[in-house]
Amino acid sequence: MSLVKLNIARGVTGTLPTGNYVQGGISVARSWRQNTNTTISGTGVRFLTANWEALDQTVEGEIGTNLTESSGVFSFPSTGIYYVTFNLYCNLENDDYHFRNIIHATSDNSNYNLLAQGSSGIERSSGSYQFTAIAHSLFDVTNISNCKLKFGYNSALNPSGSAIYGNTSYNQTSVIFIRLGDT
Repeated sequence: MSLVKLNIARGVTGTLPTGNYVQGGISVARSWRQNTNTTISGTGVRFLTANWEALDQTVEGEIGTNLTESSGVFSFPSTGIYYVTFNLYCNLENDDYHFRNIIHATSDNSNYNLLAQGSSGIERSSGSYQFTAIAHSLFDVTNISNCKLKFGYNSALNPSGSAIYGNTSYNQTSVIFIRLGDT
């Protein structure tokens, strides 16, 4: 570790350490969103494999290199401990008594397991309702080739007319990735 001489106004002087002596710091902060609506199809676990876009509005902040996405699988630009939050906004028709948003993770680029889930649902005989479910977790990216995430939902029923909302101009269903520090 090296030291740098610091001269501050009003005659205060001192030295500060330089270099990467702190555990990495926030070097990546990125957000992605669904850019159009997706019809909910089938029951059980389903993944959002299309319609992802990195945020592109001028007021949306970002730090560092972006993640990459292919068929709904997200790869990280660097190793580290990441905070990940997945917000799913949808409309459910009729009687879907449970609907969960899910984050699945792999550390070997092959076998995915449930990392986190949020849940919402209501039992009613007719009509529709909108809701947001949030799932979040820390994820240890020890190898950028093998550690990946994908996002989706788990539905008890397959009600017609149900959809996950997305929009290209603002966040509805979205993911935020923040690298907190070194692994």
